[in-house]
Amino acid sequence: MSNQPFYDYERGGYAQNAPQSPGPARRPVARTAPQRKKRFWPVVVLALLLFTAAVAVILMMLGAFSGSGTQPNANVAEAPRQQAGLPAGGPPYVVALDAGHGGNDVGAEGVIQEIEMTEKTVACLYQLLEDDANFTPVLCREAGQGATIDERVARAKDAGAALLLSVHGNSDPTYASTTGFECFPQPPGRTHHDAGLTFANYIAEEMRAAGAGTRGDYGVRYLYFIDQGNGNYERMYREVSDTSTYSDATLGILERASCPAVLAEQCYITNEADVRAFASDTGCQTAADSYYSAICRYFGV
Repeated sequence: MSNQPFYDYERGGYAQNAPQSPGPARRPVARTAPQRKKRFWPVVVLALLLFTAAVAVILMMLGAFSGSGTQPNANVAEAPRQQAGLPAGGPPYVVALDAGHGGNDVGAEGVIQEIEMTEKTVACLYQLLEDDANFTPVLCREAGQGATIDERVARAKDAGAALLLSVHGNSDPTYASTTGFECFPQPPGRTHHDAGLTFANYIAEEMRAAGAGTRGDYGVRYLYFIDQGNGNYERMYREVSDTSTYSDATLGILERASCPAVLAEQCYITNEADVRAFASDTGCQTAADSYYSAICRYFGV
């Protein structure tokens, strides 16, 4: 005996313990004209639905073949780009390139001087962007010259930069075996954090594809400077999995940039293998190619 409920049409609800037998057989009832009408209406409704769908398809096809007869809503089209930190105007996009250190400041020293790598890489990347009609590159400082952080970010802002990349090299004078790439976007709580993090992830992915080992969470980290109260600051690294907002200062060029910005530590100039791969002439070009690909991905071109 089934314990499943059955629908009692007479009582207008479900009842337990459906009858075990169908009861006495009923004579077939002749179909009357009104009953035949009931089967007619579903057919009419179905026909109307099919007709409406066919008309919609035809209109869509006509719109596709007629070209750009109507323009999309500009506000709707630009919304995703603005949410991603992209400028609303479209290409060419101004990209600011900062070669770390400069002038009398040669940066870290190891197998090579840091400034050799930063200026060479930025020169390669500048050429790639200049050859692409989608971009207008601008230098935050000229090769061989020095500049303060304020001067660098001002140059980027005055040019209307939509993105800023600062190229640096890492060093470890104690352990020559220390290796790897890492980059730092503006941390959580900053205006351009989301867009900067997106760009940083693209850079790290492209560098990994080029063969670089990465530090931290796949090469993207946050860096803060903790004030010790005596004029000294202690570095505090946080992985991107830490989404907390800290009031401590980050890298100066990231803190003061008026657009999404990332500082890249291209390789360890104290590691010979790193220098061969990413700081030699071919290595700087490899890194520049990776940065260029990340920039193209960021702007969707």
